[in-house]
Amino acid sequence: MPAAFALLALAPGDPWRATRLAVVRAAHKVVRRSDVSDPAMQRFLAQRALYRLPYDELLEHTSDPFGDFAAGHYDRLARAELGSVGLR
Repeated sequence: MPAAFALLALAPGDPWRATRLAVVRAAHKVVRRSDVSDPAMQRFLAQRALYRLPYDELLEHTSDPFGDFAAGHYDRLARAELGSVGLR
């Protein structure tokens, strides 16, 4: 009986894990086909981070997300975007 209870207790987390794994796999497929050191790709990833990530998460990577983007400093924002989907 305890094993069945443990299985039921873990079941609600499984859909989240499956969804998260799907996101990471899809991101990996997209990124591995791209050169993330390419300035155009860095700009795209930085832009995506600004559009998608919450402000508090952006501030963990840079104290001035919009200023960095405007100045062409894309590396921290690009890392934030990659990190948000489980890639480094």
